Amino acid sequence: MRSDREEWPEPFTKEDADRAEVREFELQQRQSAARGPAPGPDCQQYWPSDKWVCGAIRDKYNSLGAQFSFLLWPTSDELVNPDGFGRRQTFQNGPIYWSAASGAHPVANHFFAAWQRNGWEAGPLKYPTTDEIVNADGLGRRQEFQGGTVYWKLNEAYFVGGAIRDRWAALGSEAQSGILGYPTSDETLLPDGQGRMNRFESGVIYWHPNFGAHEVGGLTLALWAISGYEAGQYGYPTTAQYLNPAGDLVQGFSNGEINLTQLMRNAGNIAIAGKQVNNILAESLRQYAERNGFDLDEVLGEGSGTARRASNDGGVSVPAGYVYDTSLGSLNDYCTNSPDQFPSPGDNADFSGACARHDMCYEANDGNDDAMAQCNTELRENLLTVCRNVYTGTFDPRRSACTTTAREYFEAVALAHPGQYF
Repeated sequence: MRSDREEWPEPFTKEDADRAEVREFELQQRQSAARGPAPGPDCQQYWPSDKWVCGAIRDKYNSLGAQFSFLLWPTSDELVNPDGFGRRQTFQNGPIYWSAASGAHPVANHFFAAWQRNGWEAGPLKYPTTDEIVNADGLGRRQEFQGGTVYWKLNEAYFVGGAIRDRWAALGSEAQSGILGYPTSDETLLPDGQGRMNRFESGVIYWHPNFGAHEVGGLTLALWAISGYEAGQYGYPTTAQYLNPAGDLVQGFSNGEINLTQLMRNAGNIAIAGKQVNNILAESLRQYAERNGFDLDEVLGEGSGTARRASNDGGVSVPAGYVYDTSLGSLNDYCTNSPDQFPSPGDNADFSGACARHDMCYEANDGNDDAMAQCNTELRENLLTVCRNVYTGTFDPRRSACTTTAREYFEAVALAHPGQYF
């Protein structure tokens, strides 16, 4: 026997290898008998596995490198799927699925877990239509299915489909230029049985058959969450954020609107770590702290009499010539509507450099609305840069939380200056 001459890889045994050799002989006999006018069975065996791999699944398996690929050896013969049409075959590290409409594709690891969680081919995703694809950022991956796309980035994989995926794509998808980042949940059916939603790193997209798909993020999301999301006083989103004729930042909902500018003006401030922080932002930060199981007061140093300073400005430092002058009011507010740091356990991201640069930009461009709008854009980018540079660990959940908070800080500061949001 071949096993008497060659070593076999784990976890196969000598009995497995000998049985595989017998089945290999049976396959050769079948193929030999079929030669002539009709083609022979389109199958192949990969010793020491005794399983035959046939047809389109075999072609895909071979194109990936067969037993030398990430799939390793086959662990089953070809199986008929419950729908009676598709086929699948399992391998040590995942299956290959085939249907006439979608072709043959492997589904493995986190992608398989997301697909399994949503009912395999019988669920909303249906059959895979591509292999795993590397995203443009070189970090994440995606796989296309008939009913949607599964996205993965270093932790878990989630699917996005239909009108929510279309809206996400219009906003830049997962790219750095996109405003929402990667999905952090599957598409979820809401309690009313009509709407659906997906969570993303920096916001949510909600869809309803009567209102379409719209994103909600930043402090508007915080206020909407406090009200009870779609089941609360505002209902479903019906528009994206926009500036009304008065220069207020507004988002429409099925039961009214959230005028973020006016609400923040009327909310008042609270002292946190020696600074006056807008109450809406403070409540949003407290919700974040509660969700993540830490005490915001302890992190920020509130009540200790000494404001705890952040340890890392991410390369966006306070310029040497900056002087904090409260007599200049909103032109020199040092981000007075927000703390100087992203609050989280451990070392924090320091936003004071981004705030100081914003003050200096406003001072230099007082009266020029277009230039001051650019100051706001630069503030937003500087805040995000701090998050990216401080939380560099690929598995650090604080990075996406920091970028979400950066958007909220940006709104808290920029909305103090009507008409200069963009």
